[in-house]
Amino acid sequence: MTERPDDELVREVFAHFGLAAYLAQVLERGLVNALTSVYGPEPYRLSQAELDQRFEALAEGNPGALPEALSRAGLSAEVMPVLRRALRDRHRLIHHFFWDRAAEFMSAEGCHRMLEDLTQMEERFRDCDARVEAEIHRWAAGHGITTDDFDAVRQAMLERGRVLSEVEVGEIMEPRRRAR
Repeated sequence: MTERPDDELVREVFAHFGLAAYLAQVLERGLVNALTSVYGPEPYRLSQAELDQRFEALAEGNPGALPEALSRAGLSAEVMPVLRRALRDRHRLIHHFFWDRAAEFMSAEGCHRMLEDLTQMEERFRDCDARVEAEIHRWAAGHGITTDDFDAVRQAMLERGRVLSEVEVGEIMEPRRRAR
């Protein structure tokens, strides 16, 4: 006879599902931000309206389009398989995870397998996000932008919920430059 999961184990599965979904969204938003900030303006100069339009389309659109757009924009070939795997995990997590594991969810052993799968997805989301972040910072350094400067602009972008204009970026950067 199969041991049924206790309430604590079921709560743990739901908690890890929630954490994995959160990390998937963090990764997705980071990819959209990377595409509209780092990979968007260079080498093809886009207008503010085009940047805003791209940001909104990607933020609300199909995350499956992100890998190709990032690849065309210059994200390294080394990161692309990690990115594709993370986005496949995201799709499976959001659209199929519980349905495909309905029988497993009824046993303690199955719940433990689900937890292992969720934990592995969490790690892949974190790893992918860290790799993309490292590439963004290398790009920024190559353009004379410190990590702190880049992070300040990105934070302002997140707070305002949109891509910043050149004037707004200048308003953030100028006091930082004078302070150096």
